[in-house]
Amino acid sequence: MTADSRRDLVLDVKGLSKTFHSRTGGPRVALHDVGFSIERGASLAVVGESGSGKTTAARIVAGLETASAGTVDLADPRRGGVQMVFQDPYSSLDPRQAIGPGLHELLKIHGMRRRTERSARVTRLLESVGLDERHAAQYPASLSGGQRQRVAIARALALEPALLILDEAVSALDVSVQAQVLNLLADIRERTEISYLFVSHDLGVVRQVSDTCIVLRDGRLVETGRTADILDSPQETYTQALIEAVPRPGWRPRRRTA
Repeated sequence: MTADSRRDLVLDVKGLSKTFHSRTGGPRVALHDVGFSIERGASLAVVGESGSGKTTAARIVAGLETASAGTVDLADPRRGGVQMVFQDPYSSLDPRQAIGPGLHELLKIHGMRRRTERSARVTRLLESVGLDERHAAQYPASLSGGQRQRVAIARALALEPALLILDEAVSALDVSVQAQVLNLLADIRERTEISYLFVSHDLGVVRQVSDTCIVLRDGRLVETGRTADILDSPQETYTQALIEAVPRPGWRPRRRTA
């Protein structure tokens, strides 16, 4: 890797390992020697079955878990650093607080003291995710799932992060709403050159939102490359099985025979 390409990296992860310990079940290896990087303005997808380690990797990058070994280098540390959008937008929002005041409070906590400055920033944030002042006065319970996820994205963008982690961020949404949120994320990335780390089990979503992709199995990296190459011409048997498991048009579950 050249010095110029290293300067273009927003995230560089090397040798990432994580072992969970419990008193009854013994040690469980969630990640083993995993490495990946993301360039500025790029989107990397992390895919694999449940238990493959993809969410653990995302949580370590976000600082919500501590690695057992390895390094996580955020090469472009702006004020917001890394922010994360979770699967359930409702649980990530305070049900007792209207959307606008919640954004005001977040900005104030992080140093934006002047109310007029915060008000202008809140308006821009809401507009950036397709919402307006009407939504600012509403509480999470009165918003649709798609609107709540837009608010969660606005909160994550408030601190101008270099990297946005999206952990199954559209999996709880209807297909039509998924498309709206994915288009929104594409627009935001084009406007701001933010980088995405996108965790998903949905390979259709992965194809739409990511440039590159890594495939995890039992905590180990089994394949990495351009998303289109991996989904169209997978080299590993495990990746092939993941793709084959995606339901096709007209697919019906097999009936069990007695």
